[in-house]
Amino acid sequence: MTGPSWARVLAGALVVGLLVGVARAPGTDEADAAPSAPVAPLPVVELPAGLPEVATAGELPATPVGVQGIVGREGTTVALTFDDGPHPVVTPVLLDLLREHQVPAVFCVVGTQVERHPELVARIHAEGHALCNHSATHDLRLPQRGADTIHREVVGTRGLIESAAPGADVPYWRAPGGNWSAAVDDLARAEGMTPLGWTVDPRDWQGPGPEELVDRILTAVRPGAVVLLHDGGGDGAEMVAALPVVLGALREAGYDVVLP
Repeated sequence: MTGPSWARVLAGALVVGLLVGVARAPGTDEADAAPSAPVAPLPVVELPAGLPEVATAGELPATPVGVQGIVGREGTTVALTFDDGPHPVVTPVLLDLLREHQVPAVFCVVGTQVERHPELVARIHAEGHALCNHSATHDLRLPQRGADTIHREVVGTRGLIESAAPGADVPYWRAPGGNWSAAVDDLARAEGMTPLGWTVDPRDWQGPGPEELVDRILTAVRPGAVVLLHDGGGDGAEMVAALPVVLGALREAGYDVVLP
């Protein structure tokens, strides 16, 4: 996929990248640097020629036992999920983009980020998106921790989310790094949260470039897919630049973006 349209994607990624700076990689709990410039308007990204064919049939890959891995609606549907935020620059730009395209998403938020940016959690809820508990510190070894630590990471984070967005439901739990365990998942269920897995992981946090990111998503999507992306880890600029192209291609293929 080459041509002027992808030049626009790359230019948009550069603009947003200058605003975002170096984002936190998943699995760390470093503080986000404050943006040094105001958020720029979303770049105009046209649907480029030569996109991979988007499948409208086919089975989803297997997900861990007991993990919600499919969209619970009939038809050609897909769900978008965003992990590790909220981020002070990436998340507002992403919310603007989702509002422009009139699609909902699930935001799997980390407790330390909720404490830093409660106003963004409130905005996520106010704009009709779903909230998911992604633990307090994104501890990849959470299943090996003691009961008190696990309770604080799961139940404590749900409390932080509810404090930031009073009245908001927190229907989902997502294990850091996908390191699921029966003990942690059972606690989440007891607290009213369903473990939420994924079926498409383009590994956007690795910075593959927006063109490769589009390819990875569109070639893996099947009806009922749950796509894993990050607004708080890796290169958020690439994700923001690629997402309008992905949404356009999914719409052309007849997909509806829904909540799980």
